[in-house]
Amino acid sequence: VSDGLTFDLGYCNIGSHGFNPDNHFAFLRGSGGNVLLFVCNFSVEDTSMDILVPDEAIRYLEIKRTEAFIVNVSVKASGYTVLPV
Repeated sequence: VSDGLTFDLGYCNIGSHGFNPDNHFAFLRGSGGNVLLFVCNFSVEDTSMDILVPDEAIRYLEIKRTEAFIVNVSVKASGYTVLPV
């Protein structure tokens, strides 16, 4: 996780269901075909949100998908979730 490229997902998720840019942070990190989605919840409430992974991220990180996709993520209050993409 300490190696590889990073892609911030905040700018493209401002309008996503459940995503609050004041309380949530999402990014991709990866290299060599292994990419992880990190979603952090800085609020005092558990939350569920949709995270859009745009075409730009797919190309930049060479994700094995052909088009943009959405991941539904649940995150505990003051917690984080890490998922393989």
